[in-house]
Formats: sequence, structure tokens, C-alpha cells
Amino acid sequence: MKKFLLLSLALVVSNVLFAQLPKGLPILVGSSNLGLSFGSTQAKYDGEDVGDKTKTTNFNFSPIAAYTFAENFAAGLLVDYTMTSEKEGDADAVKGSTFMVGPLARYYFPTGGVFPFVHGHYVFGSMSAEGEKVAGISAWGAAVGVDVPVSKGAFVDVSLGYGNTTVKPEGYDDYKEVTGAIEFKVGLMVVLGAK
Repeated sequence: MKKFLLLSLALVVSNVLFAQLPKGLPILVGSSNLGLSFGSTQAKYDGEDVGDKTKTTNFNFSPIAAYTFAENFAAGLLVDYTMTSEKEGDADAVKGSTFMVGPLARYYFPTGGVFPFVHGHYVFGSMSAEGEKVAGISAWGAAVGVDVPVSKGAFVDVSLGYGNTTVKPEGYDDYKEVTGAIEFKVGLMVVLGAK
């Protein structure tokens, strides 16, 4: 209990002593998750290959736009877009995409030079393959991170958290796939109007 009280007091004092992220600043995070990945999957049964190897290519972009509605508190919108291409053996590649959008909130703990934060978001949308919707999708995440200044108004945005994704395929009311993962993200954040 003593440690909790001391930590709480330290946070209150740091809020008073150090510069704050002022109300009214637009924040853009060019990407908390910009990725390109290549991989392959080979099914095996009893030690033997089953079917052809599947080659996968993914591109993901997750921009954030937020606004500081109160000192050190920002809320806004997160957009998540992923393009996927899967090619099994000699067959034509199957192309798909996932698009999600939803609210986010961040609280910054003001310090002398860097900006530690807690972050939460909830997004929802759909998955498509060859242009047709194949599933509904939703995801939520919570993270801790830090924005480290690299120049006036520009920061490296680093976070570590937990993400949970639920996929509900079309036509299967009683079926869903739920995935949880530890997520490490790095991006570039721009604060418009920073002084």
C-alpha cells in the first residue's frame, strides 16, 4: 500500500513540475504499425508434408489521428488496413484485405523530455477475399509506450501491449476465431502546432 501511495504522489508531483501536453494539439501517428512480411506455411501430418506450401505476403498500415481534448489526454481515430496475398503451389494467388476503424484514447504522463503513455483502442470492420466480404472482424488493444522527441513536433512512437482480435466468418453464426497477442509497435508521431 505504501508503494502505491508513493507512486501516486510521484505521478501527481510530476504532473505539476514538468511540462504538459497542452489541450488543443492535433496528433498524427503516421504508423504505429507499418509492416511488410513474407512467409510460407507447410501443413504436415505424422511428419509428412500434406498439400503444397502456401506462400504469404502481407502489407499493413495503421495510421492514428487524435486531438488533445484536455491536458495530456488525446482521443481520436485508428484505421487499420491490411492487404494479403496467398499462393498455394502452382495455383493463382488469392488476394484479400482487412479494413477496420474505431476510437482510441491515450493519456500522457508528462516528464522532462519524453512522453510515456497508456493507450487503448477498439476497431471493427470486415475481411474480404477477391473483392467479396468473407468475415466481420473486431479488435481491441491496450498498451504502454513512450514518445521520444527526434525534432520539433516529431517523435518516435514505441509501445508494448496486448491485442485481441475476433473474426466471425460470413454464414457461420455460432463460430468465431479469437486471437490474443503481445504486440510491439514502432512508428513516427507528428504533433501539429508543437512549440
